[in-house]
Amino acid sequence: MLFMYAFDQKFPKAGFTKLSHQVTHLAGKLPLGLKVMGSYFRGMAKHEWERVIPRLWNRLDGDIESILKFSYDGLTDEDKDLFVHIACFFNYQKVEKVEKHLAESFMDVRQGLHVLVEKSFISIDRGIIKMHSLLAQLGRDIVRKQSDRNPGKRQFLVDDKDIGELLTDPTAITTSVIGIYSTQNMNWHKLSERAFKGIYNLQFLRLTTFRNMASLPGFVKYISPKLQLLDCEYWPNTCLPFTVNLECLVELTMTNSMLEKLWADIKLLRNLKWVNLSRSNKLKELPNLSTATSLEELDLSGCSSLMELPSSIGKATTLQKLNLDGCVKLVELPSSIGNLTNLQELNISFCMRLVKLPSSIGNATNLQKLDLSYCSSLVELPSSLENATKLEDLDLSGCLSLVNFPSLTGNANLQELDLCRCSSLVKLPYSIGNTTNLQKLDLRYCSSLVELPCSLGNATNLQKLDLSYCSSLVELPSSIGNATNVQKLDLSHCSSLVELPSSIGNATSLQELDLRFCISFVSSVIAQVWWSLLSLLGMQPISKN
Repeated sequence: MLFMYAFDQKFPKAGFTKLSHQVTHLAGKLPLGLKVMGSYFRGMAKHEWERVIPRLWNRLDGDIESILKFSYDGLTDEDKDLFVHIACFFNYQKVEKVEKHLAESFMDVRQGLHVLVEKSFISIDRGIIKMHSLLAQLGRDIVRKQSDRNPGKRQFLVDDKDIGELLTDPTAITTSVIGIYSTQNMNWHKLSERAFKGIYNLQFLRLTTFRNMASLPGFVKYISPKLQLLDCEYWPNTCLPFTVNLECLVELTMTNSMLEKLWADIKLLRNLKWVNLSRSNKLKELPNLSTATSLEELDLSGCSSLMELPSSIGKATTLQKLNLDGCVKLVELPSSIGNLTNLQELNISFCMRLVKLPSSIGNATNLQKLDLSYCSSLVELPSSLENATKLEDLDLSGCLSLVNFPSLTGNANLQELDLCRCSSLVKLPYSIGNTTNLQKLDLRYCSSLVELPCSLGNATNLQKLDLSYCSSLVELPSSIGNATNVQKLDLSHCSSLVELPSSIGNATSLQELDLRFCISFVSSVIAQVWWSLLSLLGMQPISKN
């Protein structure tokens, strides 16, 4: 393992064999230690190895902590500070969020992350920063040693005993603490309203300890106006204090909360980028969002008491993702939603009272993914939807009341269309042939669908067509043979299907054809074979008339 991280190969470079074995011995053959030490020596010349190894003899004894600390000491001061931030607060967080939160504290966060990856202090997997628990513990130990006896002189507090000591001290004043992360139960209800008042530079606050609590004192009102991140799961109060200053807030997460509303007045929210209130099933209304001019993501999924969005949401023109999944009382969307010209993903699934979308939705010209699955009261889509020319994924599965489907003339970039269980849908628009990039079309359980438009054959990139359980479908269009890239065609349980067009033979990419339980089709084939056999025997078939 040392060789892979030091030399990018399974064996040492010429002249490095003896040196490599010395390092392996000193690292105690511990996988994490070998990985970190290998990354430490990566790119070093032989004379640098020879210079460093004697220092290792004095400092390493095969103990993992000493190995990790040695490598940590080789970082620059700024990279050390970034390491500590991740260890104490930003482990398992998205890269883009860490870059934003730390942009003003570091010269180049992205370069710092690159260094930590190269040195094997962190890994980045699908945009998520990950740090091994032993490395995270090292970072927390380093912070603790900033002041063993006085928690108020440390950068971060992650131990509930230390947090409690600071917050229960009415005379505590600190400019050192910038982050508090509490994950265990504390007697929060016993804290004074002024518990946070003396923590002047608090920027990051994450509290996941409020489950089963009835209420909290109003200590949030005295939280530092420098706060960038507020993450409180199971928040027990119905509203945030009137006086709380959120002007510097970048990220607000209050999942599973008891909030009925966030606040009553208009607040300056110009730095707010990410809001997650998911599963706050008491939430009835959102505040005025006219000042949230930097908002990019708003997650309201599972807010089952929410009945409407404020029209001011149209002012959040930087919004890219809006999640309303499971907002079961939501009846309509404001017309101002069309002002969200940067919106890329809109999830309105399981909004079972939603009857229609505003016609302005077509103005969201950057929309790429629209999920309306199981909006069981939705009757039709606005014709303006074809203006969403960048739409790639449209999910209407489970829209039981959907009768009419708009033109898709402008939706040439559509790649996936899911109409599964749209049991009232009678036909598809002729313009579906314009969706030349369509790869997957799901029409399962469309029990009222009688026929498909002949233009379907123009969807030359179609790879998967699922028509199973389309019990009213009698035939396929002859043009289906033009869809030469179809790999899977599922017609199982199409009980009214009588025959396949001869052009199906042109679908040369077809790998899977499912005709199970096509009762009428099987009967028709048997009859044709029987009649052909009678003709071969010179017998005249008897007409059914």
